[in-house]
Amino acid sequence: STAQVGSGPGAGEKQVGTTSNLTVRQNVGMTTLTSWTGVRAVVTGGASGIGLGLATALLEGGATGVVLADIEPGPLDDAVAALRAEFDAADVIGICTDVSDSASVEAMAAQAWDHFGGIEVLCANAGVFTGGYSWEVTDDDWDWVLGVNVMGVATDSAGNVLRGPDATKGGV
Repeated sequence: STAQVGSGPGAGEKQVGTTSNLTVRQNVGMTTLTSWTGVRAVVTGGASGIGLGLATALLEGGATGVVLADIEPGPLDDAVAALRAEFDAADVIGICTDVSDSASVEAMAAQAWDHFGGIEVLCANAGVFTGGYSWEVTDDDWDWVLGVNVMGVATDSAGNVLRGPDATKGGV
């Protein structure tokens, strides 16, 4: 499944969920998942921004359970509380996760599976950047950016988030 962010469906796409500032679209014919109804999902970087928008769109679309995975515990707790208040019938949990660390992703996946019994959708959304001139960016900055933006997606995908007997139904 391919999720895109934009103002509305384009050619060959259908709208599957919206919030006041976010629309989630799927490419028609590229996925067998046609509804968010009843799905259980993990959204990395879910405590704010696009990740929180994705979680909201999933819940608006009928998802029954959402894991917000984020490295910032304070905003994570706030986002979980806000979603629980808005979507009282949904099950929303927050798991503090460092997506650049495969052990952290494995622990998150195990906790998500223990809680929900399965995960059908993974939104590998966590991402970071550093500003400034390229010659001023330190090796530590590059390690952080590549660790989250590149290795984070790899550890999310390889980290058994979608493992289990029904894992073939899900998508990243």
